[in-house]
Amino acid sequence: MADPEKPSRVRWSTGVGLNQMHPVVAGGTVYFGDKSGNLQARDLATGERHWRYSASGPVQLAPAVRDGLVYIGTRAGYLRAIDAGSGEEQWSRRLPGEFTSTPVVTDDRVYIGFTRRVDKLNAEHQVHAFSSGSGDPLWTFSLEADENGIRDQPSGRPTPAVSGETLVVNFSRTHPDNRVKGLKTSDGSVVWTESLSPRTNSPGGAFSPPALGESAGYILSEPVGTFRFSPTNGSPNWKQSGVSNYPPTIGDDRVFTVHNDSGSLMYRGLNPVSGEIAWTYPVSSVASGITTTGGRVYLVADTNLVALRAGDGIERWTFELPSSLGEKPRIAASDPIVTPEGILVNHRGNLYLVDSGGDGSPSPSEAVTPADESTAASGDESTAGGLQTTPETARSLDSGTRPERGFFSNGDGSPLGGLSGGDSVTVASIVVTIVSMILSFVQMVRGQ
Repeated sequence: MADPEKPSRVRWSTGVGLNQMHPVVAGGTVYFGDKSGNLQARDLATGERHWRYSASGPVQLAPAVRDGLVYIGTRAGYLRAIDAGSGEEQWSRRLPGEFTSTPVVTDDRVYIGFTRRVDKLNAEHQVHAFSSGSGDPLWTFSLEADENGIRDQPSGRPTPAVSGETLVVNFSRTHPDNRVKGLKTSDGSVVWTESLSPRTNSPGGAFSPPALGESAGYILSEPVGTFRFSPTNGSPNWKQSGVSNYPPTIGDDRVFTVHNDSGSLMYRGLNPVSGEIAWTYPVSSVASGITTTGGRVYLVADTNLVALRAGDGIERWTFELPSSLGEKPRIAASDPIVTPEGILVNHRGNLYLVDSGGDGSPSPSEAVTPADESTAASGDESTAGGLQTTPETARSLDSGTRPERGFFSNGDGSPLGGLSGGDSVTVASIVVTIVSMILSFVQMVRGQ
């Protein structure tokens, strides 16, 4: 679907419990993680679940799919390869630390970022290469401590990207060593190093994952701005100021960034050659990065899915995503995904597929998961923001954190059993009725 029409409905949705969750679509199937530590595979068109795999911890990073395998890295230090069709594990590796990036998979290798915490203030950042078929380790590159024993903040999250035979990696934020490195894909040796920061006493540091095009790469160096650089030798070409937590996006003859100018938030389209600002789109809150395809830009701002023209930033349409009364805004974190079936959006802990096949905007109660998926063991929420008695719910109750809706309600907030707010039947009266029936039954038995 090169240029989707304005959505008018939610075709299906499922609760995942994670705001910062990144789905991926391949072969008509959407793969994503949920808060209960599962990797799920669902039919893109219907939302029906094909399989669920227990990944031993929340899967927030986007999976990678290649040659019939789904690869995931978890914060618990597991790297796993799962059969895309059956959900069966093919191999698994565990390291003492956490994986920090989506796996980058080539014909025979998997590259992935990794962080091993040394103490509260320091961490060792690494890049690992594994065999994609067997999971055997091939090489490891580590950003070593400086002469004073200082490493880097644990918040640094190395994320590799491949350009030919070079692996471009955003490393540290505070490490005295320079920030962006080009490594050989064959053995992990350093090809080049570039700081991408004009500061000398207080360097900035590469913050975002690199975005690589055919002849140039783009990266956000916090707090300096967005750089265009050469993936071959790391040499910077231009810099455009702006601070953001979202990486640049390349496409439609533009480089798209999110910009925070002293609290003024906006999306921007930049000329990829000169770095000049072609257009801006101000928003009151940023809820996603940018996806671009077919001359359009798609993003989530405030509570709306928005489509802009890629060339000049002119708004084409907006679609208000479902929300619940009293809900506090939360970031979507993952970018919208444009698919042949519609647009996939992770919003407020729910995954939605929206399309133009219906009339009118849906209410939260219309955004339902297929009925056969609403089992307590699945960890899914049956509606947008709905609640089920899952282990996660039990833990939240035990810790004193109240869920948004009680157990005696449907996902849309109405009492169970189809009772509306105007019905006189209450939970207390139901209990009384049940007790009366039990007493009557006991008396009848005694009388026999």
